[in-house]
Amino acid sequence: VIGTYIPGFKNLPAAELVEEGLMRENEDIRSWLELHGFKSDRPTIIMCNVGIQATLLGYAIESIFPHNPVQVYN
Repeated sequence: VIGTYIPGFKNLPAAELVEEGLMRENEDIRSWLELHGFKSDRPTIIMCNVGIQATLLGYAIESIFPHNPVQVYN
């Protein structure tokens, strides 16, 4: 739905995690997450329309911050 907003959520396009068909380096992803206000000490809820992009973002977060609880919704 155009114009939908969930308070506290941020739009983080999963395509920005990939460069030339490969996942970016962990430090690049960590910097990107921090730039967008990601807090590794808070529970994380990620979602998208089908779940593919959310799953990619969840994988990246859990790889870099293994103790951060991530929940994926679609």
